[in-house]
Amino acid sequence: FAEDDVELLQLVSDRAAIAIDHARAFEAESRARQRLEYTQAVTDAALAHLELDELFAVLLPRIRDILEADTCAVLLLDEETDELAARAAVGIEEEVEQGVRIPLGGGFAGRVAASQRPVILGDVDHADVLNPILRQKGIKSLLGVPLLVEGSALGVIHVGTLVHRRFTADDVELLQLVADRVAIAIERGRLHERAVRLDEFRANFVAIASHELRTPATSI
Repeated sequence: FAEDDVELLQLVSDRAAIAIDHARAFEAESRARQRLEYTQAVTDAALAHLELDELFAVLLPRIRDILEADTCAVLLLDEETDELAARAAVGIEEEVEQGVRIPLGGGFAGRVAASQRPVILGDVDHADVLNPILRQKGIKSLLGVPLLVEGSALGVIHVGTLVHRRFTADDVELLQLVADRVAIAIERGRLHERAVRLDEFRANFVAIASHELRTPATSI
């Protein structure tokens, strides 16, 4: 090859390098924009519902679609028993119907909650899972992240696929971003439920007190 050939190829290579760099920057920007849209969609849904049942009915199908998974489930921590109780699920509804409970620190979900870190199971068939429904449903891979509020784990959210899948760092980051919003929504929903119960208690107390005050002789 002559020097002219080398110079020509280098010129072409320089321009190709610039084009590749621009394409990578565009792809990164597109992924960031898409992630922001996903997170905003979850945030909007979380803010629109105070009742936990309504919240999960909207959020879980959306999270499953965002992660391109087949199943999505939420387990909440029962602090009295130190167990995770299945609270809501899509694609694996049996987990809730059968009242699955996982000890903190045990199995897949228990490890996620105890460590407060994401856990990936690339091959469920050969992994340490306590919930038999996961294998019965044919789930091959799982990704779970903790639901954290102020450093405390409220529970776990996990997604699963019916084919083996290598969850990436981007998948983990996206699910954790979503989980952070879901955790806040759950805490908000719980506070709402407590406020409703308190209002009911207050109303009952006022009604009873008013009745007793109207009939002091009977009370005596």
